Amino acid sequence: MRIVYACPFFHPALQFGGPVTQLATMCRTLAARGHRVRVVTTDVGTEDQVERDRWLEKDGYQVYYAKSSSLGRFPPYYNTGVGVALDYALASADVLDLQSVFTHLNHVARKAATRRQVPFVVTPRDALSPVCLGYRRYEKQVFLRIWERRLLREATAIHALHETEKEEIAAQAPTRDKTWIITNACELAGRSEWPTGEAFRETFRIAPSAPLILFMSRLHHRKGLDLLCRAFHTVRRHIPNAVLALAGSDEGGLALVRREASALLAQGAILPVGQLSGMLKLSALVAADVFTLTSRSEGISNSVLEALSAGTPCVITDACHLPEVASRAAGRVTSLDPSEIATAFIELLRAPDALIQMGNNAAAYAAEAHRPERIAAQLEALYEHCTPSARRV
Repeated sequence: MRIVYACPFFHPALQFGGPVTQLATMCRTLAARGHRVRVVTTDVGTEDQVERDRWLEKDGYQVYYAKSSSLGRFPPYYNTGVGVALDYALASADVLDLQSVFTHLNHVARKAATRRQVPFVVTPRDALSPVCLGYRRYEKQVFLRIWERRLLREATAIHALHETEKEEIAAQAPTRDKTWIITNACELAGRSEWPTGEAFRETFRIAPSAPLILFMSRLHHRKGLDLLCRAFHTVRRHIPNAVLALAGSDEGGLALVRREASALLAQGAILPVGQLSGMLKLSALVAADVFTLTSRSEGISNSVLEALSAGTPCVITDACHLPEVASRAAGRVTSLDPSEIATAFIELLRAPDALIQMGNNAAAYAAEAHRPERIAAQLEALYEHCTPSARRV
């Protein structure tokens, strides 16, 4: 098939989190399965790492980074340069997938797809959850009223990550009958070779015997860092040498940590380690006794899937929408109550033998359910459903 993706930011703009990693993974996987894949995006977040305004070959697929003006570097990422690239890509496309909402790019793409008679899918990636709609609320309400609901109504299909998201999208437009639920992939799922955790512990001077909880995500209010800090106060009263490592780019979250746990920061019990990559990131996942994400709202978190793939038990909130962590005995799923989160940490850290079995369960679940090839096959079925057979090669 000939697949076009449109997204206002793309790899290597990793500061935009999971959606960037997820799209790059699926582009590589779909291209390897014989599809022609193109991505139209902007240069937001790429700095000087990519060439602008031309098609580039990348991992078996093509990417066009349209140069942004200073105005276009902020939501809704207004960019006039994407129009030519979209029209070119859609002239021979079977399907278009819009990988975001509340962006100017989507509305240029919708018009081009309509003109070219190309079916299109909308993939909101949790952006229509009540929590996400609460950020920049008034701007988003204007977008919903003028553009976004029309986009959802006119879409050939909607891609939701879980059942709750399906209902959240349907609250904005009548989309239930055309919504497909397809979870996220993880490139690390099924990986057989992992580094030891020593490199991470040595780099950040964490004692080999210290019980280690790892948080890895954007440091943002939505990720529940205030809840995590309150829970960790309780953990330290019961397990005095426990360490909480916070990995990720700061988007205001460190201010929450300083407000909630300044003493623990000063003691080194809470340790911000910045954004990790490469082998050091893998070492961190292995080094952790427990991985956590105490999010208030989530699609399907890449970082949780990576931790599961590494065989690290997880403590996550039910807002992460991965009940399999509990049902497959790969950790605990809690409410947003800090006392419940703390209890889960304490129970797991005091049961090292149970942690080993949970880790095995976690890796087995990730390998079974989140391999990129499995998710790619489901996306192929969605795109084939949308595409008239006469257009397919």
